[in-house]
Amino acid sequence: RERVALAVLPVAALGGWSLFAAHQLADPVLSLPRGGVLTAPIVGWFQGAAGVGDRMLSLIVMATVLAGGVTRRKVPLPVRTFLLATLAVLACSSQNVTYRSIDVTRVATPALPLAVWALTYRRTTGRASVDTSGADGAVSADHA
Repeated sequence: RERVALAVLPVAALGGWSLFAAHQLADPVLSLPRGGVLTAPIVGWFQGAAGVGDRMLSLIVMATVLAGGVTRRKVPLPVRTFLLATLAVLACSSQNVTYRSIDVTRVATPALPLAVWALTYRRTTGRASVDTSGADGAVSADHA
């Protein structure tokens, strides 16, 4: 179930947010803007004309993805790789993407739930065993 959730939740979040953002912006979901969406690293962040609020929201999004990607927790490697790849795409986004925070969040939408999950991830160690000494048959966890 955990693997299915890891696959389905980001896709559902991306689809839902992309449809909402496209509706808000009156842009087709799959159309590319003139000038493309990628540029040299960080260049698009300096060329965009976004306001302070948009920049702050975009930086919070990037910080969350970065924190999830470099956390010291034992996060599965594919999740960590995906988060860092998303951060690389965000860093190389052109001014067409960085102009509005809603466009930045469209790029980061599948990574945000995984970043939050990575920051709160606790790997269970040990194995569960049945305690037969008690009358109620309680389950206890043996940790190595």
